[in-house]
Amino acid sequence: MDGPRYRKELRPADLNARRQRKWREALFSWRSRVLLACGVALLALLGGSRVARKPPVVMQHPEPGIPPEIVSQLAGTRLEMALAKLDQARPDEALALMVSALKADPAAADARMLAEKILRETAWHFPVLELAHPLPVERVEFAAPATLWVSLAGGMNTTVRWNLDTLRIENVLFPAPAAATRTLVIDPTRRWLVVERAGISLLCDAQSLKPVKDLGLLPDFVTPCSVIVFSGDSLLLAHPAFVSAQDHSLVWHVRDAASGEILRSSEPAGPEAPRPLTAFLDRHALRMLHADGSFMEMPISPLEPVSDMPADPAQALLHAQFSPDGSAALALIDHGPHQPPQLATLPPDAAGVAALEPAVLLERFPWSRHPGIWTGLMREAPLAPLAVDGRILVLRDGKHAPVDATSPITAVATGASQWIVGEESGRLVIHRLLPRPGSMENATAGPETADAQAIAALEMLAKALTGIHQDAKGRAFIHIDPTERLQVSKACDFAALQRLFPGLDFAPVSAALQALSLRAAPPDALRILTDRLARATPSAGEPSGPAAKLALALDSTWPEWIKECLAATPDMPPLLRKLAESRIAWLEGRKADALSGWPDVFPGLQEIRLREDWDGWEQADFSQALEKLRLCVSEELAALELPENPTPEQRQAVVQRLSDADALRSVGRARLARASLKAAQALCSIREEAEHALKLAERARMLGETPEACLRAEALALCTLGDYQKARDRWVILLSDHPAASHQPGDYAEAAYTAFEAGDSAQAMAILTTGLHRFPHDADFALRAGWISLLTGYPDRALRFLLTGRETGYAPEKLENATALLAIAAAQTGATDDAGVFYQELARLNPAWRETATIEALEWPEELKAALLQLAW
Repeated sequence: MDGPRYRKELRPADLNARRQRKWREALFSWRSRVLLACGVALLALLGGSRVARKPPVVMQHPEPGIPPEIVSQLAGTRLEMALAKLDQARPDEALALMVSALKADPAAADARMLAEKILRETAWHFPVLELAHPLPVERVEFAAPATLWVSLAGGMNTTVRWNLDTLRIENVLFPAPAAATRTLVIDPTRRWLVVERAGISLLCDAQSLKPVKDLGLLPDFVTPCSVIVFSGDSLLLAHPAFVSAQDHSLVWHVRDAASGEILRSSEPAGPEAPRPLTAFLDRHALRMLHADGSFMEMPISPLEPVSDMPADPAQALLHAQFSPDGSAALALIDHGPHQPPQLATLPPDAAGVAALEPAVLLERFPWSRHPGIWTGLMREAPLAPLAVDGRILVLRDGKHAPVDATSPITAVATGASQWIVGEESGRLVIHRLLPRPGSMENATAGPETADAQAIAALEMLAKALTGIHQDAKGRAFIHIDPTERLQVSKACDFAALQRLFPGLDFAPVSAALQALSLRAAPPDALRILTDRLARATPSAGEPSGPAAKLALALDSTWPEWIKECLAATPDMPPLLRKLAESRIAWLEGRKADALSGWPDVFPGLQEIRLREDWDGWEQADFSQALEKLRLCVSEELAALELPENPTPEQRQAVVQRLSDADALRSVGRARLARASLKAAQALCSIREEAEHALKLAERARMLGETPEACLRAEALALCTLGDYQKARDRWVILLSDHPAASHQPGDYAEAAYTAFEAGDSAQAMAILTTGLHRFPHDADFALRAGWISLLTGYPDRALRFLLTGRETGYAPEKLENATALLAIAAAQTGATDDAGVFYQELARLNPAWRETATIEALEWPEELKAALLQLAW
């Protein structure tokens, strides 16, 4: 398609203005002549003109009751209407109007000239194939010569692959109850595709449409086709993703396209990081362009470092798209609220600019109403090469005939000289593009008056090309079905047309029309789709087949029945196989095997249906069986957890169950380890339970639970038991042998206190100083460090810690205690004035501190109370 070229210096308003002026500039002189002729005719009717003129040529079959002068005026009016239609990018209706004008006035030279111009410059299309689907069409992807992917939605969601040679659907993506196909991205070699439905993204085989890998949660603030990228050889796939459902930090994954396995991931980027706009992937590296104009490059090899290239100067980009070779990017630059956004190539002189022309982008990225470059980068009307207004598709270059659909247009693809248009009704039509007429050299002038045979030939050609004609009264456009269009195209007299338009060579058009034939899909073309949709719909009556048999077996207490179902159906969906194996294990008393592998929060059946192919198994309802297993798992785990504010009897019961030798067989290694640690953390500060907490924490560590958390619980339990030497050993192991990233502020405070209790004040101070360096803005740690420093006889260190916490800000409930310690530390270091200030502040917070009885009642060392008493006196 010959679309306008968009350059950095060309603004949307300029593009629109140029297109609108094109027809009017070429035909301005024609308008003047037509208006003059209409004026002369009107004066003649009123009797006010004596100008001698040539009598009008009357058509062979004039409309009854209309004077010849009015007929000429009608021809001129239709010319005006045709010019208006051209301004609206409707050359089809303009040509139909010119046929009516010439039928009214065969000598209308302006009408003939405009008809010739429309025929010469307009690319027409012919509907050669219609495919009807039972669901609305949402997306279309075409691969030459004859492969077509169509996404359908409406109650059930699926994607089908058509073979346009056999006109049959060959493969179907498993249907799922999802509203829309948000993403459909196919690799350059058409071997793999990524489809996103209801937030679930799957890597699939593009030919069989079988799922390969669940890609996890994709961000909803990116343009999918710009950031889900394959390498040119289709061996690699890259995409952004959230870290988890709870953590929306952004990471990039590079995967093996055949298996979906991750080869390398980037470090997580928080919400403050610039938004990624587009990406390019080859066999060496992944390159990303961000909204601030910066680039990031991540080599495929994990041994090579990631590099960041900031923009110079920084730019505000709204959307962007890399060229296929990655040498350039088309970006939409935001110049602020008072200027329109501007398309620009980055860099401006890059070699890959031609691949970023709108017409080329349309072949690469089919149009749809879902997120894509047509709703983002090319969203502004003057920038897009096409416009869809309900049932009408208009090409903005003014050189292509529009497409009229029977229902709202939902998807458009182009390639191999054809337009593929999908509709809300499920109808999909393939339009073959026809060649334009050539130009005849040394052409002679045509006749002054068109003969009836030539006008009839023009009318036939116009019907064939446009698919419309005017009704008898010229008031409405009537649509013609493809069969009639094909018939009139075969009957068109091109020799007569040549006489009417001697400057046009109709040979290419004639040959193309003669070669056209209408195709129709065979009656069983949709059978694979309709059968699959039927199997995906739960049966209204009693289900039958393997699904019903398994449902009955799961509801029974006979594991042998379930085993028979497993043996008879090796292609059972993964969730159902796992459910069946867990039910067998439960009935056979192997609780650990029954519960292992199931998360604490069970997946919903609807979500699983979006991830797994349940071909035919949707007929039965397995929700009750899944719910029954969930309750079993919940009950077993609840028995291992302490309730809130447990009584001594409840604590004893949980400790006994966790210590039982059968616990490991009941819930499995991982769950027992997690439950043991959780109980140890709750019990480690209770004097009567500290011994049990120590054993539970040690057992959790042996079972494979996180060692840092286990050591922490063990050390706290030992402190509660008063064994500070062993507690210090646990803290030293935690702080020395495990990564600093796993440390907590309280680890340093507690480790320092155990060192103090063990008689090693110097070690206590060293631990506190290290803790302050690692957590300089933690006021709670600063308060605890100040207290321990006062206990160990280091008031100067205490004052430093406490002042650091004061700068950060103490919590209101801890401010009073912190101020008291500040007054003591200042007094012990000889800063008498500061001590007095802190004491007065303390008294303002709570006047009770002015009473010596309040101070004497403190369970603090005497030397600390003495410092406060001196300030109170």
